[in-house]
Formats: sequence, structure tokens, C-alpha cells
Amino acid sequence: KLPAEMLNAEVRGLAYDSRKVEPGYLFFAFAGAKTDGAQFANAALQKGALAVVSDRPSFGGLHSSWLQVPHGRQALALASRNFYDKPDKRLALTAVTGTNGKTTSTLLIDSMLRAAGKITALIGTIEYHLAGRVLPAVNTTPESLDLFRMFHELEEAGGTYATLEASSHALDLGRIFAMEFHSVGFTNFTRDHLDYHQTMEAYFA
Repeated sequence: KLPAEMLNAEVRGLAYDSRKVEPGYLFFAFAGAKTDGAQFANAALQKGALAVVSDRPSFGGLHSSWLQVPHGRQALALASRNFYDKPDKRLALTAVTGTNGKTTSTLLIDSMLRAAGKITALIGTIEYHLAGRVLPAVNTTPESLDLFRMFHELEEAGGTYATLEASSHALDLGRIFAMEFHSVGFTNFTRDHLDYHQTMEAYFA
């Protein structure tokens, strides 16, 4: 349930990095590989965040500015999709997953689309391509907020197709949660990433 003072507040942006928070933003705090976003809740609120959204209970007297959700990254995905007006409903999204071959497969798909005259986005391990621009790749599959922002920018540039590598980590963490895909590809399944998944059964799931 939202506090009364938030019901009519205008959400001006979303962030999961407190350094990118501006007045009117919602700050999503969840555990990452190296740091816990909840550590930066106070910093985000001091920079003007409307509220902190987290899958854990509030702490340190932040109750009135804390929105607890069942799953932090799923909440981020849903909020991002709504904030950018559901670009995945209009773009043709293709995701490729599997142990090996994701980069080659997505490069081939994107090359065929561009050869057909389409304005595209390509998101993967090596770099991101967005309507002719090249951006550095931070993760094989970025967080949902970054993906939806890129989809929005692709639409603004007149683009219609986006192809992305969907890593097993991203699938497990919910980075592509709630996205509508035009097509999906599965390359293969071999022993890998057990430092994260622990078992082959968990990796396959």
C-alpha cells in the first residue's frame, strides 16, 4: 500500500544505482553480485528519490519511504516496462539463450535484419548496437531498466527489431521478466556456469 503522499507523486525516472538518482525517481534496492543496493537507500532518498523499492523489510526508520515487493528485479522490470510505455509490444524482440553460440547467432540475426533495411538494436557480450550507435557492454544481458530504456530509444530512432543474448544468469535473476518476445532461440546445453547455478539441473531450469 502506497503512503498517502506518494499517491499523486509524479515518477520522473527509475534507478537501481543511487548515483543516478534524481528528484522524483524511484530507487530499486536489491542485492547485486558485489554490493547490496539497500546500503545506498539513504543516499538515494537524500538525492530526492520518492521511495525505495526492495524485496526486504525497511530499516533505520525508512518505513514511510519504503515499498516492499515480493521480488526486487521483477518489480523493476514491471515498473520499467510501464514507465517506457511497453515498447516490447511494438518492437519485434528476439532472444537467444544457451551455453555456446549466443553471440554468433545474434550477430547473424541482426546482420540479416540490417541487410533487409531494418533499424535494429543488438545487445550482447561484446558490445551493444543501438540504431547505428555502438555502446560498451556492461553485462551480456543488462538489467531490465537498461533494456527497456534501449528499446524506447530504438523506437524513438524509428527502429523495429531488437536482438539480445539472454544469459542463464539474466534468466535466473529476472532481467528479462515480463518482456514479450517475437521469437526465441535455444542453441545448446553443455556444462558451464556451475559456479553460479551449482547443479546442472538448476542450470537447465
